[in-house]
Amino acid sequence: MKWAIQCADANTGREFSLIVDADSQTDAEALARKKGLLVSEIIAAGEPAIDKQLAAATDQIRKVDPVDYAIARDSLPDYRGLRWGATALRIIAYLCYLLGMFALISIFLEIYKYGSSGLVGAAWLSSIFQLVMFLWPLVLGLFFHVLAEACTALRDIARNSFRAEA
Repeated sequence: MKWAIQCADANTGREFSLIVDADSQTDAEALARKKGLLVSEIIAAGEPAIDKQLAAATDQIRKVDPVDYAIARDSLPDYRGLRWGATALRIIAYLCYLLGMFALISIFLEIYKYGSSGLVGAAWLSSIFQLVMFLWPLVLGLFFHVLAEACTALRDIARNSFRAEA
């Protein structure tokens, strides 16, 4: 007989459903526990299950199809704004990295050019100051990269915590 198991991974805490073949409900639970899963509910697959909140109030029964949990990922909102925002921020970050690398190369070439003629005193200090000033595109690129990753993380959090209205 097939059993639908509502469970969570013991290591990550991620909740999911699975269907197993077992002779009894006890065997299905034992099989899930052997795989390191925390079992919250077991029902015979395809049979109606009592919604605990509704059952106490009105004794209504609703049919639970455990396959819907696996298919539900397709019906999640895409949050395109966050995805597009993350992409735009990544592009800006890469452009800042490119500008920063170009600036660093030009400063190092200038230092090398003046190095052969002997860079002394104020010229050396000016070169070091220019080097520090041209690091800002790299720092700005890092900032935009972190913002892009934050958008991606926010999108993942929103998708993982989405609950469809029944």
